[in-house]
Amino acid sequence: MDVIAERLGLDGSTIFRELRRNHFKDAGMSKAVGYFGVVASMEATSRRQKERILMPHQELRELISERIEDGWTPEQNYSFITKAYFYDRHRAQLNERQAGKGNRTHV
Repeated sequence: MDVIAERLGLDGSTIFRELRRNHFKDAGMSKAVGYFGVVASMEATSRRQKERILMPHQELRELISERIEDGWTPEQNYSFITKAYFYDRHRAQLNERQAGKGNRTHV
């Protein structure tokens, strides 16, 4: 791994992490075990798509953008997202559900 890292101009731990993170193993294909660039690329694409949590939330994207412009750090934004925004939305959804239950008639 050190030779690969040296040729690529990277640290050995970077290569090790890449190999470990994208190691392919399938019980149904016992001979297809190891690192495959195509599989690694597909996995990386999948991870990037999953991490786009702001895409469906335009209101949240705008709030985060404003805070970035105001100098908020990534940690402050993360705290805001997890504690304030999603908690408030979840609480509002629960209140709506509970209000809806009061309108039901039981037979």
